[in-house]
Amino acid sequence: MSVDPDFNHYILQQEGKLVELWYMDSLAEFIGQQGPLKEVATAGNLHKNLKKLIHQHIGIESLKGDLLGLMDQVVNWTLESWATSPTGSVEVKSAVSKMTMDLSLLIMLGYEPLNTDPKLSKMFTEFRRGLLSFPLKLPGTVLHSCLQNRKKIMTMIMNTMKSKRDQRHDSSSSSSSTAETPTTGANYDMMDRLLDDKNVQNSVNDGAVGYVMFALLFAFAETIPSVLMLVMKLLPENPLVMEELVKENEEILRTRESKEGELTWKEYKSMNFTMNVS
Repeated sequence: MSVDPDFNHYILQQEGKLVELWYMDSLAEFIGQQGPLKEVATAGNLHKNLKKLIHQHIGIESLKGDLLGLMDQVVNWTLESWATSPTGSVEVKSAVSKMTMDLSLLIMLGYEPLNTDPKLSKMFTEFRRGLLSFPLKLPGTVLHSCLQNRKKIMTMIMNTMKSKRDQRHDSSSSSSSTAETPTTGANYDMMDRLLDDKNVQNSVNDGAVGYVMFALLFAFAETIPSVLMLVMKLLPENPLVMEELVKENEEILRTRESKEGELTWKEYKSMNFTMNVS
């Protein structure tokens, strides 16, 4: 394990040259490195292109544009649903996982939070049990169960891809249609970007694109909820920190022109205390 930024940068620059991606058998099977996604991992130029597209979609410039507003919408919608919970309480682990999945599906596939299946977040949460499991795919084993869930999610992703392709075909073939495929904006999701990139479409098949989407969703679902849960646990245990955070956020709300407006990049960058805490 390395925590040296310069060395880590060097290693990442040498991917496909001096170093090569490697995963344990169960993990490789799980994320498709033994199947359609293997061609993506071993094709250096294509892999760089994919990383570039991902950075364009969820990088700093996207945050400054539409992404920060989308995040704010999903968080506010989630908090409202927590406040109106019929049980009067919230199970933090599952609730945070669902919020993360709602945001991920919106950014990656264009799914509106109200239309997402609550079972999806549970599936992704359970996947981590299969990451280091014994690579045995017999019915009843952890890996077999995870692979079955992955199959269901891949079906959803491939159906979404087909629907988007059909929309593009209908839009281009109908001379009377005025619909156009968006090139920017909040409605332009990650799959749209992959389908519109000629380098990706000329290099890999739809199965590999589907596995890329699956891997991205899994990366969101595996890392972010744990951090959020830790924050929600530790903040109430530190009342002075909590007080300063509330004061900083209340000041932003006080100086807003529109009280109902979304979080802006300028407001985000002004949260000096919040950033130090996180």
